[in-house]
Amino acid sequence: RIAFTFSTQGLGFLTVPLLAYPMLELRWDTGLIWRVLLAVGAIPGLVVLYLRLSWNSGKPRISMQEAVINELEDAFNHEDEECEKSNDNVVNENETNVEKPNTHERKEGGSLELTS
Repeated sequence: RIAFTFSTQGLGFLTVPLLAYPMLELRWDTGLIWRVLLAVGAIPGLVVLYLRLSWNSGKPRISMQEAVINELEDAFNHEDEECEKSNDNVVNENETNVEKPNTHERKEGGSLELTS
């Protein structure tokens, strides 16, 4: 697709003189000639646009907002799993010479703070 996109530039370089020369020789109005050439020059771009919009990648498309929300939810879920893992190492206070593991507290706004 990228090669097709850039190959249309070469097609345009060839098409414009081939169309413009006969129109000038036939003494067409120059206002009409540039409009015709502009319209013909837009055709490859419109074809590429159509192909791009009709192309289906097989993946469902999601908006940027949905992607950011999904990424944030994954990050928070990962943080919650880390908190649960650290809380699984609860130490009996009657045992001696054992340090308590660090724990996490969730503050207002969803941020985590390390506490001892």
